[in-house]
Amino acid sequence: MVMVTGDDPVHGIHLLKDYIVHTYVKDSIRHQAVDPRDVYGAVGYQQLDHQRITEIIGSGNIVLFCCVNPSGIPNRRERTMERKLETLVISRLTNQTDVSDTDEVQIIKQYQWLKGYNPVVTARLNYSQEDLKLQFKVYEKNPIRTYRNMNDPVYKDSCIEFFFQPTPDSDQRYMNFEFNANGAILLQIGADRYDRFPITINPALFHILSTTDQINDKGEVYWELSFSISWVWVQSYFSDFRAVPGKRIRGNFYKCGDDTTYPHYGTWSEVHSNKPEFHSSCDFGILYLE
Repeated sequence: MVMVTGDDPVHGIHLLKDYIVHTYVKDSIRHQAVDPRDVYGAVGYQQLDHQRITEIIGSGNIVLFCCVNPSGIPNRRERTMERKLETLVISRLTNQTDVSDTDEVQIIKQYQWLKGYNPVVTARLNYSQEDLKLQFKVYEKNPIRTYRNMNDPVYKDSCIEFFFQPTPDSDQRYMNFEFNANGAILLQIGADRYDRFPITINPALFHILSTTDQINDKGEVYWELSFSISWVWVQSYFSDFRAVPGKRIRGNFYKCGDDTTYPHYGTWSEVHSNKPEFHSSCDFGILYLE
């Protein structure tokens, strides 16, 4: 694959997804072009032995691909090699509790790929029988907020994002909720970066509230965004989903701003890529409903 033929495995999986039942690969970095017959052998070609293979491969670094199971269900071998993922418990609201009673957590753990601009982002996450409630505080001054319409490219502005995979054990699709400081939303669904479809709906369904130029008791400036996701609406796309205590879902939180003065890419659960890639579902963290 990568080492021998220079193939792009992610693109290959996308092209062949309708035919693949399961794939697991381990490969190395491609240092130079080689004749595949030198590595794999061929009838009438030089026979390989362990010494010959050692000479060909050298000491290339090992790379593991974890996003190649189209069912989304890791088998036993994959689970033993599963990378460490962030985990978070989403608090359950009762009639006696309020969103403001739950703790804020720092939801963006690291800024990857570009360094130097690292705005702090905190969040409160709660759920009830009716919906999932999310509230973010983004500590940056004068956020860029150009876009105002449904499914505008808000990721180019100062943007906070939630990628949400409701039934990871049976359905690899996920939704991406992306918001700028105007409260404009970009919403899509699909199984990966290449297989995505916009969802056009009245944004009022999500009860979006956005305010800027807020100041806390330490004098720190932030903008705030809150919204909710109806479980009934989620079930219209994922019919098997049930919001019950102990339910495991997967997702990731991101902070970005492609066209801002200081482009930046922050993540909750670390993404294992050498370039910005928010659609790496194998890096999604684990969220439990309390």
